Amino acid sequence: MVARKFKEGGSKNVTVIHHVKVEKANPLWQEKRKLALAGAVQELTAVQELTQDMLHFHPDLVIDGLFGTGLSRPLNADDAELIGFLNSLEAPCVAIDTPSGLDSNTGEHWGNCVKAELTVTLGLAKPGMLINSGPANCGRIRVASIGFPAELLKEEGRTCFACGIATASRWIPPRPNVSNKGSFGRVVLFAGSSRYRGAGILCAEAALRSGAGYVHLISDERIYPEMLKLPEVIYHSLEDFPLASFGPETAFVVGPGFAVGKKILPVLKSLRAAAYDRVLLDAEALNAMADTREFVVRSNWVVTPHPGELARILRMETATLTGHRLNAVEAAQELMGCTVLLKGFRTIVGEHNRQTIILAGNSALAKAGFGDVLAGMIGTFLAQGLPASRAAILGACLHGNLANHWIKSKRDPASFIPQDMLRALPRVLRKVREKKVYSQKKSR
Repeated sequence: MVARKFKEGGSKNVTVIHHVKVEKANPLWQEKRKLALAGAVQELTAVQELTQDMLHFHPDLVIDGLFGTGLSRPLNADDAELIGFLNSLEAPCVAIDTPSGLDSNTGEHWGNCVKAELTVTLGLAKPGMLINSGPANCGRIRVASIGFPAELLKEEGRTCFACGIATASRWIPPRPNVSNKGSFGRVVLFAGSSRYRGAGILCAEAALRSGAGYVHLISDERIYPEMLKLPEVIYHSLEDFPLASFGPETAFVVGPGFAVGKKILPVLKSLRAAAYDRVLLDAEALNAMADTREFVVRSNWVVTPHPGELARILRMETATLTGHRLNAVEAAQELMGCTVLLKGFRTIVGEHNRQTIILAGNSALAKAGFGDVLAGMIGTFLAQGLPASRAAILGACLHGNLANHWIKSKRDPASFIPQDMLRALPRVLRKVREKKVYSQKKSR
C-alpha cells in the first residue's frame, strides 16, 4: 500500500522487497500486491535477487514495514540478512510502527534490527522504543493516530508512560519568600562509611542543593573530619541517633555507602515501627534485605536499585533482568509493595499498575557516586511533601537533565563526575523552575 501511494504521488522508481510466498499469502495481501504491480511498482522477493541488483540499488528513501506491528521471535536467516542489507544503504530509513527486529515490549532486538532515522508508530508509542536498544534503532519517534477509542485507552491494567523534565517540573515544590528553614523539609541521611567516604558527602550536598532546610547525616565517626567540607550538615553517630526527636514529616534516606553490616536492618525496622512515610532505601539497605530476604518496607516508601541490586532482590541474573526491565520493576513492586526506581539508561519508576520511563539521561551517568546524588535529591523532594512516585520521577528527570545539560555544553560524557553535577544543579534547577513558571503563565 505504501509503495502504491508513493507511485501515485509521483515517485519514479518504487521497489518493494519482501520474503512472502505469494501463493500462501492471505487474499487481502495478494490484492494489495496486484494493485501495486499494476501501478508499475517493482518487486524483489529474495536476498539473492537483491544482492545481484545491489550495484544499481541506490534509493533516496527506505520504508521499513517487514513485520508490521513488531516481532516477538528470533529472526530467520533470510530476514536477518535482509535487515543487514537495508542497514548498509546510505538512504535514510523510516520505520512503520516499530523498526523490524525490535521487540516492542522489551526494547531488545532479535538478532538484527533496522536502524531508522524516523519511526512513525501507530496509535501509541511502545515501551520497547524507549528502553534498551529501542532509542538507538527508532531514531525520532512520531505517533500517528489510528482512531483508538478513548474507552480502550482507559482500560484497567498495567499502564506505561513516558515522562521528561517538562512534565515533572510541575511538581517542583514552591519556594515562597515568606518562609524559613523549617518550611523546606528535614532530611536524615544514613550514608557513608569508612569504606565509602564520599557517599555521605555527595548525598548530603545533593539534598542541600535541591532545597532541603535541614540535612542530618548519620555515619561512621571516622569520616567526620572530611565532612567539614559541608558545615551546613548536622552530624550524629549511629549509636546516639535520636530517632524519636524527629516528626512524621521527616524524610529518611538509608543506604548510600552505608556499609555498617548487620546494623542496617535494625534501622529499617525502627523506621517502619515508627510509621515514617517518607523513606528512601538505596544501596546497602537493599543489599541487606536481599541477603536476609527480610523486606522491611512500607507501601509509601521508595527503593532505588541499580540492575545488579535488583537482580539480587529478585534472585535472577543481571543480564536477564537487563533484557526485561519493565517486567523486573513490576515483579519488584509486587514483592515489596512500594515505589521502585530502577536506575539505568531510561530509568523506570514503578508503582501499582503504573510504570514511568524517564526521558532524560545518558552514558555520562555510568559512574560511581551519581546514585548517591540522586538519593539526596529525591530525599529532599520527599521531605517537601511529594508522594513517593512523584518525588522519584522528579528526582530522576532532574538528575538525567543535568547529564543532558553536560552533553549539550559540548563536554565529553566520560569526563562527567558527581561533583560536576552538584556544581551545575543550582543553575539547571533555576532554569527548570523558570520554565515551570513560564508554562503556568502561558496556560492561563
